[in-house]
Amino acid sequence: MKFNKVLLIVTSILILLPILVGALTWDILPEQMATHWGTDGTVNDWSSRAFAVFGLPMILLVVHWICIIITAADHRKSEQNKKAYNMVLFIIPLVSWFCNGLMYTTAFGVELDMMSLIFGLFGVMFIVIGNYMPKISQNHTLGIKMSWTLESEENWNATHRVAGKVWFVAGLISLICVFIPYKISAFIMPVLLVAAIAIPIVYSYKFHLKEKKEGKTFMKNKKLKKYYVISGIIVGVIFAVLMFIMFTGEIEISYTDDGFIVDSMYTNPYTVKYTDIGGTQYSEEYIDGHKVYGFNSAKLMMGIFENDKYGKYQRFTYTGNNGFIIIETMDEKYIILGGKNLGATRELFDELTEKIAG
Repeated sequence: MKFNKVLLIVTSILILLPILVGALTWDILPEQMATHWGTDGTVNDWSSRAFAVFGLPMILLVVHWICIIITAADHRKSEQNKKAYNMVLFIIPLVSWFCNGLMYTTAFGVELDMMSLIFGLFGVMFIVIGNYMPKISQNHTLGIKMSWTLESEENWNATHRVAGKVWFVAGLISLICVFIPYKISAFIMPVLLVAAIAIPIVYSYKFHLKEKKEGKTFMKNKKLKKYYVISGIIVGVIFAVLMFIMFTGEIEISYTDDGFIVDSMYTNPYTVKYTDIGGTQYSEEYIDGHKVYGFNSAKLMMGIFENDKYGKYQRFTYTGNNGFIIIETMDEKYIILGGKNLGATRELFDELTEKIAG
């Protein structure tokens, strides 16, 4: 079975269509556009207008075609349900329209209930995917691909019937969350995600144990070993990348005539003007706070944090160092900086103090 060429073209156009909106409204769009929202629904990261208008749809188009190529390469694709494969074609276009729609409405000053929209999107996706789950034939690309579901067609079919029901119910609950206060629904969504994944897997494993007890002979799948090798390589690469990110990275401070710039390979440059600074102090008392948005690793803590003393504050520090530079801005907001160690932080404080005084 091959993908419908007309649908391939149509879905690709749908992904790129938001670019037309950006091109037609280019002159009234802000130079910096909101591209990320925190768990409380507030904007916490921005990108350039060019990236927001052109970059995001192009990235989604690349992801779309990668999904298509991987799905089409499955050796059992000829046995697959056509509707299930066509569903794959419309996932990324839906994401493109949703993300770009949020981005443009925010740029035009329209206030949205962000979390309700997200719950609604998840609800629709869960229901649609749950409806197609029982129709997915055994394969190495779509569905719940555990070793025991790939070795037994009976296990595969039973598991996906159960998964379809679980995902459908999860979708209904997600839609109900649209009308529930966020303080409650914020705890429901993670539970839904875990349940939607865990329940079918646990069921399939119990089904597998039952088959073994009954003495069932599992089919020998020559492609299964290759699948495990490829999956292992992919997992290994992802793990290596994550380990690299966790233990690397530097926070660098550079100076201009009217301010300083905080930069790191994992964040956008953050500029502070000297005229916006109301005061600075050095402290060796640990500053706590929970992360609202940002990058945390074994080496770095960066992003927007919040605590009772400073409210929401911008943080650029190394982990394991209790030396902090506290900068208060004229509008009573705080920026927390830190070096690799106490000596480096103290040196940076003296340097900043001199620059600000100058």
